[in-house]
Amino acid sequence: MKLFWLVSFMLVNLVLFYVYAWLPEMVAYSGDYATATEYISKEIFFYFFLGLIALTNITIYIFARNWNKNASMSRQSIRLTGWKHGLAVVVNIFLAISMVFVSVFNSGEKFDYSNFGYLVYFSLGLVILWIVCLPLVIYSARVRFK
Repeated sequence: MKLFWLVSFMLVNLVLFYVYAWLPEMVAYSGDYATATEYISKEIFFYFFLGLIALTNITIYIFARNWNKNASMSRQSIRLTGWKHGLAVVVNIFLAISMVFVSVFNSGEKFDYSNFGYLVYFSLGLVILWIVCLPLVIYSARVRFK
């Protein structure tokens, strides 16, 4: 699972650089393309998402490392470590899809970006589902490996 985390971390950073290269100088983030009223600069968008990616991945890494330090390396702790790495993967997927959505929203193309919005909700739902499944993972690890 750690490999998937590393791959998702690299891919979300590649998506960030790709989106940054194609964004206009002022990035609209509210309204529709014709009547967008709220803008931020391209650099603020880049550094915001760069900081968000770093903050979430470092936090999950520190949390996973401290959890492993306090727990014995039983099968239960290995399962929970896999869950934490999976959380990082789904968060990175959500961030990548969010950045692509903002890029599509700001493209000069005649593209119906509303058809893309369900992916943002799907990825957010995936993150929420992953978090909600934590008690199930803990319970199944305790029952199975007692």
